[in-house]
Amino acid sequence: MKMVLIILILTVVIIISGIFIFTYQRELLQPKQQNYELQQEEALDIQEFSKKMTFIVNVPKNTFEEDIVYFETFRPEGLKSFKMEKISDYKHKITFDIDFLEQGVYVDDNGERIIRYAYNRNNFGFITTEYLGETTQTDYWDKLTRKISHPKQGYVQEDLVERWKWFPQGEIDFKTQITPPEKFMERINGKEFHSGHVLNDLYVSGFDDFFNSTSKHMREQEYTWAIISPPWQWVADSPPKVANSIELGIDENPNYPSDEKLIEHIKSLKKEGIKVFLSPQICCTVIDTQNRNDEWWNAYFSEVERFLVHHAKIAEVSGADALRVDTFDADNREVKNFDEKMEQMIKNIRKEFGGEIGSGTSIYLSEDKEPRGIIPPVEYFTFGDKLDFFVISIDARLSRKDNPSNKELAEEAGNLIDRALPLHEKYNKPIIVIISYASIEKSWKGSAFYDFVEIMNAPWIGEREWKKGKYEFSGEDQARTINAYFEAIEKRPWITGLYNFGYWMWEMPLAPDMSIRGKPAEDLWKKWNEVIYEDD
Repeated sequence: MKMVLIILILTVVIIISGIFIFTYQRELLQPKQQNYELQQEEALDIQEFSKKMTFIVNVPKNTFEEDIVYFETFRPEGLKSFKMEKISDYKHKITFDIDFLEQGVYVDDNGERIIRYAYNRNNFGFITTEYLGETTQTDYWDKLTRKISHPKQGYVQEDLVERWKWFPQGEIDFKTQITPPEKFMERINGKEFHSGHVLNDLYVSGFDDFFNSTSKHMREQEYTWAIISPPWQWVADSPPKVANSIELGIDENPNYPSDEKLIEHIKSLKKEGIKVFLSPQICCTVIDTQNRNDEWWNAYFSEVERFLVHHAKIAEVSGADALRVDTFDADNREVKNFDEKMEQMIKNIRKEFGGEIGSGTSIYLSEDKEPRGIIPPVEYFTFGDKLDFFVISIDARLSRKDNPSNKELAEEAGNLIDRALPLHEKYNKPIIVIISYASIEKSWKGSAFYDFVEIMNAPWIGEREWKKGKYEFSGEDQARTINAYFEAIEKRPWITGLYNFGYWMWEMPLAPDMSIRGKPAEDLWKKWNEVIYEDD
């Protein structure tokens, strides 16, 4: 009996031992299988990596946080930009399939297969590329700035951008020593003062990523208003027809691609508490208005009205606060019953839009660039009593001197503004001023000194090329000119706003155009805002 019991116990022990050994062996084997699977995955990753090439770029420390860095290269369809991934404060990365890069390979004169490429900010090509010294736009497009031998599998190319175009190499000096007075006279009828900018008026898709950051930046500078100027074109002239030509697929004029995109832009400003003045324009195409009969002019006026009513609806839907109405080439000399037509048009616009409505004039300059009045003149505005305000645009000379005093500049700014005084006196409506003065030395000489189109187009050409032997950059001279207008306006309570033309969606601190963003004039403007809105 004891022997049987011993045998049973031994059998159980053997069985339990067998189970333990089997389990232990299986656990020993399982990790090896897992490791083998991991090794397979790593091998596949390495294999995939070997089919790719990575570019890493280190950018300057004065690159703005909201800037987006792009890799630009040639493709079979032309020059293209690709958004890079930000992997640290001043480092960005992008990886391409080798096959993709192979499609853009360029064979140089020596038969070498190379890739040409460059880095830019904010997907705006030559305007925001890395600093290229004397390079012109043509040179840039022909060959770009960097090159590397044919795509290398599994290779990482690391580059350094030492400086961006229109940027200094080190710290950005955007301060001014100009100090405004401590008080700003209250405006007539307690009107709110418009302090802001005409945003760069010809849309490009690169702006999309900067709607929100620009709106936030404007709020931080204490601006209260912005003007958006969406363009349409004349697309036919017999009979006249105006339209957003991009939506019609006619050409690539710089328009918002749709009403929805325009509304998105307006709402981005409203979200930050910036009020919006919508100022639609018909531009970039020419229509022949010579020797037209009454029927043609009636059709022209109807098209202008349709265009303005359309934008009135957009203004209402998007929450815009003011709207500009202009009749462009139509006036009481060409259009019969012009006064009645204008009155009815304004009624039709007010049916669609509940905000304020204004119309504009400009300083008229003679051939020798001397101010000779305003155009359209006071007599044109027979509908003035139906408006809420007027706008006057000014880019005239403030002084012939190379270094006038600030007092002299302010006095002449006041004289120019006073050209609009008859409009205010006749209709008892406030006046808003829009100015356009460049970031160049002797900015106060205005359009008598520089060609407006040349200066506005300067960012599109080489950093040395734009100077033409006569221009030099000066953010401080622009600030002095703008300060002259603020000082003149402070003494004229019937002026209820000041805007500067051409505000960019990002900083270009050394660009010589009209934008003040990131320049001494912006520092000055913020100081004035703090005085104007000190009780808000």
